[in-house]
Amino acid sequence: MKSACHTPKNAITAFLGIILFTVPVFAIAIQKPQPAQFSVNAINSSETVKSGTQNQVLAKLQINAPDDAVLISSMRLKINASGRGGRVRDISNIVLKDDQGKIVAKSRARVTAFSGTVLFRPAGSGIEGRFITFPSGSHAYTVEATLGRALLSGQVITVSTIPARDWRDIRARTKLLPVARTNLKAAVSLKATVH
Repeated sequence: MKSACHTPKNAITAFLGIILFTVPVFAIAIQKPQPAQFSVNAINSSETVKSGTQNQVLAKLQINAPDDAVLISSMRLKINASGRGGRVRDISNIVLKDDQGKIVAKSRARVTAFSGTVLFRPAGSGIEGRFITFPSGSHAYTVEATLGRALLSGQVITVSTIPARDWRDIRARTKLLPVARTNLKAAVSLKATVH
């Protein structure tokens, strides 16, 4: 004798089918974060400077970090002085200033006479003392220096860098966000003529 509460198999299957098709299914998609964009460009490829003078602008850079602030631990610039007269050793007190005139990085020593390389380190204290910080957005920076009197009119000072190679520990402030390096492989080269 069949029980009164017995439910046929077909009825249970139909009931479960209705539940499965009417209850929404939520899927969580885990996506890899897109790299933070970062680029460095020359604003003006040619400057005019004066020997025997402080705070001479050797180069102007446009640094773009649209997604997040970018931090680096150090940056190298190659500096050369061509023509008759002074040499790179006659260039001192080299600093990187932001668009507000604040020194954000400086060289601890003169340009090395043989390689023409200058190493910039952070100028601040605290986190600013550990990293050179480029805030999010597009900002102008200047490379400024004191030029010795040995540098003569007509000499050309060249400043160049390849950020992907010469800038160390490039990272976004949001540590989980990688920094895209595709825009950092080209050389940025600028010239300043002694007047």
